[in-house]
Amino acid sequence: MKDYYPSCKALITNLKLTNQEFRIYQYLCSQYNLRKHEPYVRIVNIAGFFQISIATVKEILSRLAELEQDQKKLLTVNFN
Repeated sequence: MKDYYPSCKALITNLKLTNQEFRIYQYLCSQYNLRKHEPYVRIVNIAGFFQISIATVKEILSRLAELEQDQKKLLTVNFN
């Protein structure tokens, strides 16, 4: 995640992100902690912010975690 900008058009076109996936990715970027090089966001907060179910958030985060751009993972997810 630290290797990409939140508004990078290549992420949408190359990875074929849906609108909702890209919006959640942008939200994660806005919550990014520069010292730890990771966003720290609760799934409940994402679901509330976008008014979608927790199951949908987990599904989207799982899909984003599987994607790679230039042989780099887009993000890593910890559901604990």
